[in-house]
Amino acid sequence: GYVDTDMIRRDHIDKKDDPEAAEQRMIDYAPLKRIATPAEISQSVLYLASFDARFITGAALAIDGGSTAGH
Repeated sequence: GYVDTDMIRRDHIDKKDDPEAAEQRMIDYAPLKRIATPAEISQSVLYLASFDARFITGAALAIDGGSTAGH
């Protein structure tokens, strides 16, 4: 899924003829019908780096708002 970052806005939204429509297409494509925030991603990373996740090894965690399951 897309994450609302400066790079996504610069390279995938703002360069389009109609930036609002480009952003809406991203939202429509996402199973949760929204773009993730950087905080949503960082919280998962912080958890995996924490002592609480000490028994998690070799796992691939898809933090994508359902994009891999939905498409």
